[in-house]
Amino acid sequence: PCWEMAWFHLEPSPRWERPARGGHWLAKSRGGQRLKVAMEGLLDEHAGKREERLASAWAALILGHLERELSVSGPKRTPEDDHLDAVWRHVGEHLEEAWTVERLSTGTPWSAPHFAPRCLARYGEPPLRRIARLRMERAEGLLSAGGLPVAEVAHRVGYENAFAFSAAFRRHAGLPPAVWRGQWKAQ
Repeated sequence: PCWEMAWFHLEPSPRWERPARGGHWLAKSRGGQRLKVAMEGLLDEHAGKREERLASAWAALILGHLERELSVSGPKRTPEDDHLDAVWRHVGEHLEEAWTVERLSTGTPWSAPHFAPRCLARYGEPPLRRIARLRMERAEGLLSAGGLPVAEVAHRVGYENAFAFSAAFRRHAGLPPAVWRGQWKAQ
């Protein structure tokens, strides 16, 4: 017999009921082989050409498997979830744009003050913090792929100037973008 394990650190979220209760949790996977294939795909993409689009697709598959595995009674979808997920898909495709809570709530059944708590409940973080995190994750992907100047990465993730981006990236990763890229390449 061969043991295969994966360790995930998950922030508390309504998306996964079991870990949200606190403490550590160990379980045998119901779809382990599919999860393993998705993880291997992400690792291969990370080690190979590092195409952000493909890496994002592998990561989405992993997230989907985790949501299925960690839900007590299966995915609980509501129309509210569909509205929120549609907003965040759109944001993910347009991170370079200027986003406000008011703009995020446009096209949903909620006003800005009601949108923010729903986002916090669904994703475990307020909307603007989620946007900042998504921007930094996208920036990491662009920086690790190499080639683009830091100013262009800043523009692609919604920063008008490289200085503001560099400060935000340093808060996120602990290093300025150019230094982070250098260390990432050295690995």
